[in-house]
Amino acid sequence: MPATARALLGRDVFPHGAPEGLKPAGSPVYAVSLHDLLKAYAANCTRETAQVLQIKAPEYYTVEDALRRMGSLIGTVVEWRRLQAFLPPQLRDGAMGRSALAATFVASLEMAKSGRIELKQDEAFGPIFLRAARPQA
Repeated sequence: MPATARALLGRDVFPHGAPEGLKPAGSPVYAVSLHDLLKAYAANCTRETAQVLQIKAPEYYTVEDALRRMGSLIGTVVEWRRLQAFLPPQLRDGAMGRSALAATFVASLEMAKSGRIELKQDEAFGPIFLRAARPQA
């Protein structure tokens, strides 16, 4: 811009706080009588109450169940077997299957801690194998 030219308003210079030209929205006015309000309140009070939602607690395969099952099966296992082989056949899928796998894993850790079984895992995130503990010589 040349030294003699003046800044143009709206192009080079902008005014501060110019009004937007928006009108405030009016608040709604309800035209109801006291009788109408009481009638609506009474209709709400006499309406049947909402039924209470009752959610049945899901059943899970417990660690105690897994300990019992593994205790009965571990005597027959002399070679390495996958942890999933110790799951009950009917509990291999769904939420109950995940519960059974978690409980069986915890039970295997408990049995390894007490020296009843041996655990191994060949690679990170790989399958877990177990077998009955070998007698110490």
